[in-house]
Amino acid sequence: MAGIRERFVAFWLGQDMAVNGLGGGLPRETLSGTAGRAIGVPDPATRRWWGPVAVALIDLWFGEGHCAQQASLEATRRGS
Repeated sequence: MAGIRERFVAFWLGQDMAVNGLGGGLPRETLSGTAGRAIGVPDPATRRWWGPVAVALIDLWFGEGHCAQQASLEATRRGS
């Protein structure tokens, strides 16, 4: 049986993916991954004007490089 911490993480990850989906992000991708793609990780063609602002805010909370790391991880999971 999963502990409280695992349930908490799973709940918030689900919320993150739901909000990302409502905002037009890819399925099974987090807001951090979408922001990372918006700065061109791993494909520069995915760069968007709002990417640096979103990454700065998210990385401020989770640590420098978080969004780029998530974008790379999620691209690997997608097989891109």
